[in-house]
Amino acid sequence: FEAKATADKLHASIARGAALIALLAPEGLRQACLARALAGFNAVLKRLCDTAGWAAVEMDRDLTLAYGGRPYGLCCGNERFRIRAAGQVAMAEIDGSAMLIFDPDIDLDRLSRQGTAAMVMATGKQALICMVKNDRADVAPLPDSMGATYWVENGIAERVT
Repeated sequence: FEAKATADKLHASIARGAALIALLAPEGLRQACLARALAGFNAVLKRLCDTAGWAAVEMDRDLTLAYGGRPYGLCCGNERFRIRAAGQVAMAEIDGSAMLIFDPDIDLDRLSRQGTAAMVMATGKQALICMVKNDRADVAPLPDSMGATYWVENGIAERVT
């Protein structure tokens, strides 16, 4: 009887330990919490991308980013910018940042430029959007309702009108 009672206690202890190990395992409770958090973050990213007119940006459970289902590493420069921009705006919405700053190191295509502007306007946040252009003639002034455009060259900033 005593041996059976001891064995039952050990069995119950082992079962509790196994349940605890399962909860703490990488695919256990932590992954379930991460999946819930990512679902919310991906919903924000999808809304922003819809506003921008872009393919969906998503983050998977391995925290890998994709644009339209294509992994970040296989995306072109403008698609990579869109991934970073959507993530930046999503984080700014979550953390309550007052201002957004975009400083791409490539000449953005029309879809990237227009989508970024659409996202910024939808948030109502102030933004500084820098753009790489090789020729001043390629720079169009913004409507006054959207802000101002400046050409910066040799350390001199000049408003484009």
